[in-house]
Amino acid sequence: MEAQYPQVRLQVTVQKSGLVEAGYASGEFDVGLTMALPAARTAAGAARARPAANAAAAKASLLRQEALHWMAAPGVTRVRGEPLRLLALPDSCSLHQFTVALLERRRVPYRIALLASGVAGLQSALAAGLGVACLNASALCPGVRVLPAPHGLPALPQAGFYLLPPRAGESDFVREARGVLAAGFG
Repeated sequence: MEAQYPQVRLQVTVQKSGLVEAGYASGEFDVGLTMALPAARTAAGAARARPAANAAAAKASLLRQEALHWMAAPGVTRVRGEPLRLLALPDSCSLHQFTVALLERRRVPYRIALLASGVAGLQSALAAGLGVACLNASALCPGVRVLPAPHGLPALPQAGFYLLPPRAGESDFVREARGVLAAGFG
């Protein structure tokens, strides 16, 4: 693509999925890729985004599904009778909301031991042995492992990765970029 479109400068923005959907709906982004959890694709989970963003998200194409896992550093175990030391992203993150709601529904005692601003910070905290987090499989990094069963934590679903739908009249470059992203991520 670079050879065909040498004048184009790509800008990649990594944000929470709701912000990507809203930015896409407002025309801020030409292409949008989001992650959604089963509950997050319901009306209640989508209520945080603007209505136009919800319409685009509803028409998004599933690129792949990926397992969610409970992760921790090797040697980190749950201490029976003590609250789970939960490491999480900010409470505005749908994964944070999902994880906390799941633990509360299943009556698993927990305390938030760390809030990281992004996945890299969460991975660092996990590798340092500060606690346990719920993350998608591709976020597994050196120094972190998937907790082996039985770990006493609720089973987790799969997350879906979605490509927001094309807009009428989008350029050949954007259409090609969308195809490259879909092929590379699917």
